[in-house]
Amino acid sequence: MNSLHSLDSRAVRRASVALFIAAATLAACDTDRTVSPTPTTPRQAPATTGSMESRTASGNMILKAVDVNNVLLGGAQYKIIGPQLVVMTVTDNDQHDTDPTFGIVHLVNLPVGTYKICETIAPAQFALPDPPCRYATISGGVTTTVWPFVSGVRPYVQTGFVGIDSARVAGGIITVKDSTGTPVMLVADNSGSDTDKRDGYVMFQLPGAGQFSVCGAGSAGYATLNGQSQCITLTFKIYTVNSFAPFQLYPAPSIAWGVRDPSGPPIGPSTFTIARVGSPWMITVSDNGPNDLDPRVGLFIVKLPAAGTYNLCQTAAPLGHAINNPPCGPAVVVGANAAVFAYWFSDPARQ
Repeated sequence: MNSLHSLDSRAVRRASVALFIAAATLAACDTDRTVSPTPTTPRQAPATTGSMESRTASGNMILKAVDVNNVLLGGAQYKIIGPQLVVMTVTDNDQHDTDPTFGIVHLVNLPVGTYKICETIAPAQFALPDPPCRYATISGGVTTTVWPFVSGVRPYVQTGFVGIDSARVAGGIITVKDSTGTPVMLVADNSGSDTDKRDGYVMFQLPGAGQFSVCGAGSAGYATLNGQSQCITLTFKIYTVNSFAPFQLYPAPSIAWGVRDPSGPPIGPSTFTIARVGSPWMITVSDNGPNDLDPRVGLFIVKLPAAGTYNLCQTAAPLGHAINNPPCGPAVVVGANAAVFAYWFSDPARQ
């Protein structure tokens, strides 16, 4: 009985092994099932949302500054406004620029989205592009080249300063005002901005194209008459050299006046005295004589010793005319750095 029980147990084990082998062989032929006596759960791919671009967090941007011949220009500066509160100022070859080439700015790892890029400082001697801003969309994993910023050469101004004798006068100052009348530039004769180093000659570049007023003024020892602004207002274009007559300056302090016929035109010669109030200083001035700096008949300019109040009196009228009535005009106040035109004397013809 025991022998029969052992035989049956061995038979059962052999049958179980045979069934296991058969099952394994069948599974190996089934490509839709895991080859394993104990199937495992397939690994799931990670869940994703949005497009592939949105899952790539950044892209790159290339900016180029060129002239009208597509030659690269170094030194431009840009203001960039983009998504995720991106606001940055970038200058060619600064720490943000990964491209050492002058004229090319390469920015990397920018958030995807739309950007506004404005050139705020043009390359030296060049004007800002018109318009100065561009728009670009940065895509994930992509380098976007923005449309080039094309600059033209800033307009030049050529002028200077002369005295009453038309000789060049050194030391004048040019003030440049924009279309709103706001001063935007100051150029002194022979300063760094003045490319013409001759005394009394001034040549410089404007900040850009557009409407500007170029105004001349004196320096120590010279002034405009009555402090009047001498301005030339014009719309300036790129690639232009704009030449203007020199600005007229007068010695300072000085006093000017004129003599005319009641009908209008200046007449001469005549004679005057000038006396400084509260001082013994007094001189006689004859038309075109040694103390008269104005070579025109009927017009006078006298260099004064100092600022002060002066009395001006006519002592002799032109031939065929009577002395102005009254012969002395109102007292004239002259500042230390001023040239003052006092008034006209009207000498009627003798009857």
